Amino acid sequence: MKSVRDTPLDPSLEFVQVQVDDKTYKLLFDFNALAEAEAITKTNLLTGMWAFLTNRESMTAVQLRGILYASLRKAHPEMTIDDAGALIRLDTFAELNQAVNAAFVISMPEKKRVELGIVLGKPNSPTENSGSTSELEQTHSA
Repeated sequence: MKSVRDTPLDPSLEFVQVQVDDKTYKLLFDFNALAEAEAITKTNLLTGMWAFLTNRESMTAVQLRGILYASLRKAHPEMTIDDAGALIRLDTFAELNQAVNAAFVISMPEKKRVELGIVLGKPNSPTENSGSTSELEQTHSA
């Protein structure tokens, strides 16, 4: 019997869901996928993510596309870097930014989130779901 460990079916993995048009995408940070995306984009994605998370500066378009691509790889291995880039449009930019941020946060162990004072699901949190299909939702893979 094949193990579901470290696959989209692994119940211990947490994903952030975001809907673009009529499709729901699951995002999750995986360091190996991030390293692969860095090789493809030839840019430092960790620096871009850190700058974004600390509000020091905005991510570049290349960094956002690469980080989105990396976060999609676990649940959507068929996605290409160009597919990820095609999701980023004027009407989806803010929501995808929030989804990437939320996926990064939930990739941290709960103990670390507590240490940093990060609470998931609080009002105005990017993982809160108000019932709208355009809202982000924290989910466990099922």
